[in-house]
Amino acid sequence: MHYWDTKDGKMVSLIKIGVAAITGKPMDGGIEGDLKLPGGTR
Repeated sequence: MHYWDTKDGKMVSLIKIGVAAITGKPMDGGIEGDLKLPGGTR
C-alpha cells in the first residue's frame, strides 16, 4: 500500500503550492512511502 501526506497543514500547503506555481520551483510538501502490512497485499 502506498501513502502520501502533507508535512504541514492545509493552509500552509496551499500557500506553498501557490508560491511554487509562481516561481516555477518544485514544492517539497509531502511525505510518501510504502506500507508493509502483515499477511501480504490484498
